[in-house]
Amino acid sequence: MMNKLRPEVLAFALLMEQRLAEKDADKGESWKEKSLFGLSVAALAKASFLQSEIAKKQAIASVKQAVDIANFCMMITDVSGFLQLPAEPVQQWYRDDEQTYCVLLLIGGHEVTQEAVASWSDEDCQLAENWAMATHLQASDNDDIEVPAVPQCVIPFLVR
Repeated sequence: MMNKLRPEVLAFALLMEQRLAEKDADKGESWKEKSLFGLSVAALAKASFLQSEIAKKQAIASVKQAVDIANFCMMITDVSGFLQLPAEPVQQWYRDDEQTYCVLLLIGGHEVTQEAVASWSDEDCQLAENWAMATHLQASDNDDIEVPAVPQCVIPFLVR
């Protein structure tokens, strides 16, 4: 299952983590002490706000509400005890050219093609993904993210 993570799921999970990180200073993992009822009420309230933002055609606010709802659903699942982390180590990286290309699409400043990704070595693809993800996360006001050097395989595709 982990070896075929859809690009949309990955992008949404990153939004969820970003939203949680924004609230870490104030709330941290305080949801672990909340009741299921309280968490479900909060999720329903967010759903109401989501409907309002959609009706007002507020795209950014709508996305924030949708991500908040997803986070409350994760919290409910965690507090319920059904959020099981794998007992064995999860494979850290696997080659998926489409995923590498999609991760690179998260950032600008290059013109990498799918054909180029297909021609890269496994190591090149992994370096490119790590660089693109770090660049994307740092651009989202995560100043503590260290961006590695641009991989050699990407340099010929940089927009100058």
